[in-house]
Amino acid sequence: MEFKDRVLLKLRDMEKYVEELEEFVPSDIPKYKKNLMVKRSCEKTAELVIEAALDVVAMIVSKKKLGIPQNEDDLIQLLIDNNVVSSALGKKLKQMKGFRNLLVHKYGTVDDDKSYQYFAGELGDFGQFSREIKCYLQKAEQ
Repeated sequence: MEFKDRVLLKLRDMEKYVEELEEFVPSDIPKYKKNLMVKRSCEKTAELVIEAALDVVAMIVSKKKLGIPQNEDDLIQLLIDNNVVSSALGKKLKQMKGFRNLLVHKYGTVDDDKSYQYFAGELGDFGQFSREIKCYLQKAEQ
């Protein structure tokens, strides 16, 4: 399978997870806070969405030999520095990574209000990520 096809496949996975997450998120925060199964479903699916995005980041940095990252923030910064993604989106990717770390490692407790706000209002960032990556792949072919 070609590099571009592998990236597009991973983006499709990410987009599928976003759709699932949109279905899981209830219409208001009290419903979210009240249902543990919904909360856990949202948290796990958000983790999958973010992991898929970070996998794409790592794939591009590795394949295009953009540099040697020391950590995930470096991976994202290499995409910004090489004009693969915008600096605004890069900043959001770093925040997504931080949110994923919070979900995975449960540093302290997960703030239900912030989680709900993220699930209900920030998922469009993944669409922007997908568009910017696809644009990069198209330009790279030329």
